[in-house]
Amino acid sequence: MIRPASTQSLSPLRRRRTSASMTNALFDEGLGELRRQRALKRGPELFLHERAFEDILDRLSLIQRRFRSALLVSTFDPRWSQKLGSYADTVEVIAPQDIAGIEPGAYDLVIALGWLDTANDLPRALLTMCFALQDDSLFIGALSGGDTLPALRSAMRSADERMGGATPHAHPGSRQRRSRRSSPRPVSQCRSSMSIA
Repeated sequence: MIRPASTQSLSPLRRRRTSASMTNALFDEGLGELRRQRALKRGPELFLHERAFEDILDRLSLIQRRFRSALLVSTFDPRWSQKLGSYADTVEVIAPQDIAGIEPGAYDLVIALGWLDTANDLPRALLTMCFALQDDSLFIGALSGGDTLPALRSAMRSADERMGGATPHAHPGSRQRRSRRSSPRPVSQCRSSMSIA
């Protein structure tokens, strides 16, 4: 009689298991903050973020309703909250690292811009913002993905290869996937320059 091997004998050491949960962060948030501070000293170049925000405003202009309370999750331009004020009665701005403190059901418009592609736990961040929404509300999230800036991606890949090895420069969870489960809300609209959900 042949006995099946126990699962312990297949992976005797817990740290060697291929199915172990990932404990390391994908992105070094401290390093990212240092880079943002250095960029602010030089004067940040926000043309891509400005373009994404203008696209969001264009989409909001097509909606024939005024929002009561909006949440903008971004740290880039303080003028964005003023521009968003033409679509909502109140606008609150918080930094991405503060989304854990969002009160459930407090907003009928949530916009996330310029940070979703570097979120260490993208599903949790999206779920947290979803819980912040009231019924019949709107979430718009903008992140670069797919075929965004192909020339820049090619240049970065070439530079990495010359340095000894190519490394990914995109969030592994930011690609649009087809789900077998149906979603109760529209999920995304993709464009060649950005993904907006």
